[in-house]
Amino acid sequence: MKKSKWLLIILFCLILFSCNKNEINIATNDNLNRNDFKIELEVLTEPEFLTKHYIFENGIFKDIPNAYGENDWRIYYKDSLIFKFRHFKTNRNELHNYTFKFEQMNNKIVCDVSILGTNKLSINSEN
Repeated sequence: MKKSKWLLIILFCLILFSCNKNEINIATNDNLNRNDFKIELEVLTEPEFLTKHYIFENGIFKDIPNAYGENDWRIYYKDSLIFKFRHFKTNRNELHNYTFKFEQMNNKIVCDVSILGTNKLSINSEN
């Protein structure tokens, strides 16, 4: 009986903590294929996260690391850099919802980024 209680407690904790993740959403207008986009994140202030993380590549989402400090984002369209920005997170335990909206306007790709959470940010590649 004791073993099963501990197993249930451990299982509950694993489920509880594994559900806490940053979220990412990508939207494109009809004339763009979202699989042509690649989103890269580089965390500059935490040594264990210093490598580049491809958050979205070939239509596949990957987990966004819970890292604080300076987070540099780069967005590529068909392997060409189209937009980059920096998002500063004050605490690794705070989760954010990242939304990337892409539109083609006058033969140019425009990107709107909205980050909801403690360290909010709204930015547009045209600004």
